[in-house]
Amino acid sequence: MISDEEIQFLTILSKILSGLSIISIVFIIFCILKWSNMNIFSTELILVLFVLELCSSVGLLLPSDTKNRNYDGYCTAQSIILPFFSTSAAIWIGCLAYTSWHSFNSTSLVDENKNKYRLIYSLAAFITPALVVLL
Repeated sequence: MISDEEIQFLTILSKILSGLSIISIVFIIFCILKWSNMNIFSTELILVLFVLELCSSVGLLLPSDTKNRNYDGYCTAQSIILPFFSTSAAIWIGCLAYTSWHSFNSTSLVDENKNKYRLIYSLAAFITPALVVLL
């Protein structure tokens, strides 16, 4: 069984790693917005992926204490944020892979139907995780 000291150590380590992840992701988002061509659909998809990962990392920073009932609101928030954004990011990675595969075959197909793909990807990546969290 894991001791209280080990749980505390793992909690602190998780917070440190989440903080470093947030700093890195914010830097990458800044770089994408400043130097990338946002007219390229894949760049837009990558930006959304990093925003989803940022939200997931913020969810990991929420305070949690299984012994103290004062953290129930944070626990509830974490139980919604983490599975929603993790599932959404996983689906979004699949969308990015599908777009990349199509780009190798025909760049015009993705560019011509960018709005259609954006809508389909958004529905898949946000409705599916919402249903998972609600169940």
